[in-house]
Amino acid sequence: MAVLSTVLGLVSGLVDVYIQRIDYASATINYIGLAASGTTAAQAGWQIKRVTLDSSSRPTLVEFAGGTTDFTSIWNNRSSLSYS
Repeated sequence: MAVLSTVLGLVSGLVDVYIQRIDYASATINYIGLAASGTTAAQAGWQIKRVTLDSSSRPTLVEFAGGTTDFTSIWNNRSSLSYS
């Protein structure tokens, strides 16, 4: 889970401004979401990353919802979004 530790460390200074959610969806897929404080899981306004892990839980690929780093996604839709 090194990538998650890195991401958490990078956003630790933004705690007052952003909220973060992490979904350990499976042994090989994790989702990490970042949004402005006050954004609900059902609202657009999330930047969502999908992290693909190998069989040793090492990150092999990081992709963004909709192929963009913009804060436009809905957290509740994370598993059905396209990533690139």
